[in-house]
Amino acid sequence: MFRVMVTRAGLALIVVGILAGCQTTPMTTTRLGEVNYDAAFAAGREVFGQYYTIETADAATGVITGVPKSVQPRPDRVLTSTAAREVAKLRLRRDDEGVWADVRVTVQRLDTTGYRNVEALHGARDLPRRTPAQDDAPLTPEQNEVWRAAGNNLQIEQRILIDLVQATKNKSE
Repeated sequence: MFRVMVTRAGLALIVVGILAGCQTTPMTTTRLGEVNYDAAFAAGREVFGQYYTIETADAATGVITGVPKSVQPRPDRVLTSTAAREVAKLRLRRDDEGVWADVRVTVQRLDTTGYRNVEALHGARDLPRRTPAQDDAPLTPEQNEVWRAAGNNLQIEQRILIDLVQATKNKSE
């Protein structure tokens, strides 16, 4: 009996650890109301395009993604200042209550050097490592970059949603 309880407790801790490690930052959401989905998607493209260059826009899935945009890094590092960028995504979805808009603007920091230093420390020491060709001989310099999420730009997320609500109201009138 005790063995079963220990096994179940251990399994529960593993599951909790896996789920906690897989969490992503939730998207900022607003309800656009009972509006025409196609008009809302068109408004979404228009508004999103005012903030970011659109990389992809798929009305079937409701997802609009932006080309990563260089931004000034926040002065939160004492010794170094690395490049920063924003990666944005807008998703429109519909349900029984109408059309909803979800947006996420992730701020990322360039962290190639830090990644390589930590990878060497935490990598499996008894397994074959990556070859130098995999690490240092990419086809383009951008393939050698490692970007890490440093948070979200909630102000831009809110402004996009406010503008989208207004644009959707204007299109439905």
